[in-house]
Amino acid sequence: MGPITRDMARLHDEIVAMKEQRNDLLANVKQASDDRKEAVLEMAEGFRSARMEMKAQMAASHKRFLGNLHHEVSSLCNGVANDLAGARRAFQGGRG
Repeated sequence: MGPITRDMARLHDEIVAMKEQRNDLLANVKQASDDRKEAVLEMAEGFRSARMEMKAQMAASHKRFLGNLHHEVSSLCNGVANDLAGARRAFQGGRG
């Protein structure tokens, strides 16, 4: 075998080896992409679950707050009504 034939055989072997490396690289990139896609989907599901849980907690919190607010406003209105009734009695000189 002459030097040109040896060089051609070596180049052929290098080309075959590089094709195999390229195929391996592409397979690894595809696998990494698939893994990342799955991880992103799982993360998005976690966000959705957390958002739904926060929504429920906020609804319960708002309901408690509004219930307390209603109670406080009612108490203040009753206090003002009592004050007005007392002032009315005082201005009328205790009459009526």
